[in-house]
Amino acid sequence: MRSSLVSNFEKWKDRPEYKDFSTFLREDEKGNRFNSDIWWCMRFYNAWGRVLKNIPNTTMFVRYEDLMINT
Repeated sequence: MRSSLVSNFEKWKDRPEYKDFSTFLREDEKGNRFNSDIWWCMRFYNAWGRVLKNIPNTTMFVRYEDLMINT
C-alpha cells in the first residue's frame, strides 16, 4: 500500500490541493479526499477478500511478500 500511495502522490503532487504527503494521506482541510488516499486503498484491498470468497475458482490469491522471497 505504501508504494502505491507514494507513487500516486508523486504523480499528482504539483496540484495545489496536494500540499504535502501527510495531508494527502488524510484529507484536505475541507474534508475532501484525494483520488487515491489511504482510505481508498484500504477499501480497494479489502474488496479483494469478497472477490476471493464469491468466485474462488477464478481468483488467485497472491501475496507481495511471497513474490519477493525469490528475488
